[in-house]
Amino acid sequence: QEAFAKIAEVSAFDPWVGLHAGEHDEPRSPLYYMIQSSARVEEGLQRAQRFSGLLLDTLRLTVRIERDLVSLVFNPGDPVFSASRHAVEYLVMASANAMRHAVGASCRRREVHFRHRRVGSLDEAERAFGCPVHFGQADNRVIFPRSALWSVPRFANRSVAEQLEKFADTLDAGIAARATTRERAARAA
Repeated sequence: QEAFAKIAEVSAFDPWVGLHAGEHDEPRSPLYYMIQSSARVEEGLQRAQRFSGLLLDTLRLTVRIERDLVSLVFNPGDPVFSASRHAVEYLVMASANAMRHAVGASCRRREVHFRHRRVGSLDEAERAFGCPVHFGQADNRVIFPRSALWSVPRFANRSVAEQLEKFADTLDAGIAARATTRERAARAA
């Protein structure tokens, strides 16, 4: 994964290849559609937190509310993925853009934090996110105003959100079964 990203970085002469790929990502994940169809952003983020494994089976999203700010914290849960700054930058940027697509301007980013060290011009990261970006932090997170939680997503539709949640439950059960099989195979080896 990191070797592929490094080849892409060198070939494109772009130290921000993951970030730039995330900028151009078109949101299509079940989580995006759950957020987009929820009655409020808060409800959508609760669903995203519950079903974060649908993006990456080891991913854990956590929503933290602190005074007037909300943080969406990304823990890839996989050491190989976490070691790839390109992969992490892609994940955070693509997710931040998905929120913007689903909600619009009310979900304006205040700050972005990354665990890894910065490589490349800070100006480029701040241009891409449209807010201050900090590296070498405790976790990977996107911070936005708490007021965004009460925003109504563009395509809010409770019936669609409920059907997507049922679909996500089915997908999530498949992921859990694979993990159980993987754990059994690891124990048998």
